[in-house]
Amino acid sequence: ALIYLKREVQEITGQGNVIFDGEVVSFDEDFQKQMTQVRRLENMDPSIFELRLFDIASLTKETQARREKILKMAYDNLPKKFKRKNKPKILIMLC
Repeated sequence: ALIYLKREVQEITGQGNVIFDGEVVSFDEDFQKQMTQVRRLENMDPSIFELRLFDIASLTKETQARREKILKMAYDNLPKKFKRKNKPKILIMLC
């Protein structure tokens, strides 16, 4: 989903490089389970993780408000298949 979000930002801005600022959060308190899931290349359980994006760091010439608007527009344009249950969750956290 992050690759598609990057493509959406590139399409909106016309800029090639896109660097997101954010963090991955886990809701599972079992550290061993988290590490097992992180190391998997296939069959990972995405339901225990959430990607929280705060900003688009590569758009330094844009104001914070404009970067937030671009991030929200890009997320809204994502294909619906990335917003369904049991898919990686992306949360746009606007200040």
